[in-house]
Parts: sequence; C-alpha cells; structure tokens
Amino acid sequence: MIGFNLILVLSTFINKGEITESIKHAVTVLIICLILIDVIDNNIKKISYMHAIRDLTLFFFVINLLMIKLYPTGIPSITYDPKFPNYLYGNVNSTIKHILPGMCCSSLLDFRNNKKVSFNTLIFIFGIFYQAIFVYFTATAVINCLFILGWIYIFCFSNKYNIRKVYLISITLIFTIEIMLVSRLKSVSLISNMLGKDFTFSGRIYLWDNVMNLITKKIFIGYGVMDDSLVAFLIGNFYGSHNYFLDLLFQRGIFGLIFLIIIMIYPLLTKVDFKNDKYINLLFGYSVSCFILFLTEPIYNKEYLILPIIFSLIYSIEKLNNISLKGLNSEK
Repeated sequence: MIGFNLILVLSTFINKGEITESIKHAVTVLIICLILIDVIDNNIKKISYMHAIRDLTLFFFVINLLMIKLYPTGIPSITYDPKFPNYLYGNVNSTIKHILPGMCCSSLLDFRNNKKVSFNTLIFIFGIFYQAIFVYFTATAVINCLFILGWIYIFCFSNKYNIRKVYLISITLIFTIEIMLVSRLKSVSLISNMLGKDFTFSGRIYLWDNVMNLITKKIFIGYGVMDDSLVAFLIGNFYGSHNYFLDLLFQRGIFGLIFLIIIMIYPLLTKVDFKNDKYINLLFGYSVSCFILFLTEPIYNKEYLILPIIFSLIYSIEKLNNISLKGLNSEK
C-alpha cells in the first residue's frame, strides 16, 4: 500500500497539483492499514474493533434509512435535484461504499458466532434493497449485496470449491468486463439493458471517453490529485469517471494501475492452504465485491474505506503463511 500511495504523491508533485491533499490522503490510508495490522495480530482488539465498526456503521445506516422514509425526495438542505435525492451519505449510489466495511465486520462476527447471516447483516442488505426500490435502482449496490450473499452461502461453508480458483475466475471476469466497458463492445448494451440502464450506463460512457482521451496524454505518470472543479471541467464529473481503473490511470498513470493489479493478484501467488479458513474465504468475497465497485463507481475519495478490506485479506494470508512456515521449521 505504501508504494501504491507513493505514486499518487509523486504524480501530484510532478504535475504541481494538490500536493497537501495527496499526502493527507496517502497518510490516512496508511494509518488505517497500520491499525489493522495491530488489530489482526491481537484477538481481543480484533473482536472489539469489529464490533465498533459494525455497530457505528449500522447506527448511521439505520438513521439514513429513517431519513429516506421521512424525506422521500431527499433531505431538503442538501438536495439540489429531486431526481437525485441526497441523504447522510450523499446520493444513494454512495451508500454501499460507506457501509461495506461495517458489512464485512458484521459478516466476520456472524462466522464467529457460527451463523451464516445474522439479523444485523440482513439490515445492511435489505436496507440497500429498500433504497433501490423506494428511491432509485442502484444496480452496483444491489449486485454487490447479492454477490456477498451468494459467496457466503456457496463458498464459505463448503469444502467442494477451490477458493483460489474461484477468486481467479472472479477477477478474470472483472478484467474482462472492464475491457468490454471501455472498448464499447456491443455486448455492453446487453449488460446495460439487463440492469435497467440506458446504453450510456447513466451517462458514464461519456465520462469514460473523456478520461481515456486525457490518459493517452500522460499514460506513465498520470495527472495526480487535482482540484475538484478542474476534474469536473476535464472529465465532466467532480468525482472522476465513475470507473476506478480509469481514474487510477488518470491519477497515477500506468504504474499506479500495475500496483493495483499486483495487489489484486497477490493472494493467488501464495501457496498457503486456506481451504478451511472461512474467515479468509469471506475476505476473498468482500475483496471481489470491492473490485465490482471499481467497474462503475468513483472510489478515490473512499479509498480509506475500500482498500483496507483488500489489505485485510492480504495481511491475513501473510499471517497464515508465516504460521505455516514456522510450523515447517519447527518440524525440521
């Protein structure tokens, strides 16, 4: 994670961009990952941490659902267009990014209590469905929740599947869909129709075209962190192109994308056996759900929420790998 964020700072410095903002962003992600190292290594801290993240996230999520009930067209003071109502997390597309860490901790606690899905976890999932039905259909969030449920019931409590192969298939599909999206293959219109969206994916294709034109001009180092108004002027949206892979290329260039791909495939490179470790298997599922978000959502401003989930998977695998190595050495 250090190298991944160092590229962001260097790119911003070279482009004379928002250097202070890039450093704050990089340090925030790094501090959270360091906290996770301490938490994962201490069982008592780990349980307390998961309870705190789940309960705080759930508390504010329930308040957000109440706001939706009270203000169907959005909270008046922060809603500028009734077609796109805003609540505690902004528009409802943003909700899944804010609650995913809480959902992940909730699922981990479920497993600790020998449950597949608890009432707390169901509140998160059905809350997303409620938003999709009564506000507007958030395809990515609904797909994410269905995917997590499927992953839990199919892969986490069964020894029939090789989770490493399932993960490989999953990220291969994600890379394939990403190429299909940005290259505008005809099959993309079929996907958009299935999700109830127009052929532009709610205007995202225009943003992708804009950002790809910019990427070709600075393919190696990217543009770094820019002022939001400048991003909106260049790309067409304050939050980037609604595609994290493209936003990464835009910000950090090809080196940033390479770092992300290494992070994504790293769990495939270790030989440690985690077939019966349902906690690591669950983190595999939540990591893939993050990658699904990468396809159509702006992630940069929420990296501090999303990247730690992926980091937790990598560190947990490394910890298991170290335990295995110590066991082999003691046998010798």
